[in-house]
Amino acid sequence: MRYQLHPVPALKDNYIWVLSHLDNKQALVVDPGESEPVARYLEAQRLQLAYIFLTHHHGDHSHGVMALKNQYQVPVYGGIASQHPSITRGLADGEMLDLPELALSFQAIAVPGHTRDHTTFYSASYAFTGDTLFSAGC
Repeated sequence: MRYQLHPVPALKDNYIWVLSHLDNKQALVVDPGESEPVARYLEAQRLQLAYIFLTHHHGDHSHGVMALKNQYQVPVYGGIASQHPSITRGLADGEMLDLPELALSFQAIAVPGHTRDHTTFYSASYAFTGDTLFSAGC
């Protein structure tokens, strides 16, 4: 299977991650702090949004969730400790989540510290850590 991981620039100094399956054009969006740049990217690449991951509740990661959820009618996954109103299914620490449209599975890993509800989504090939791990500083 062929995948593409693409950073969508947002909020002057942030990125929203889009993981897409290149064969069936299904996509996962991680921490959409804004909805407009994500929607533009999905349209330009002819991708169908299938899932949203929310690592934690901070606005720079979540402000665009409700608009995308409503526009595309997709589930939103986050940590079970999160009180964010957009989450349709909270995942417990260690819980596995199968994403059939992407032919991938992710494990939810609770990583409280930055926030009490912070969750990392981990698979054999990808780890979405939100604000828990930074490359080359922040």
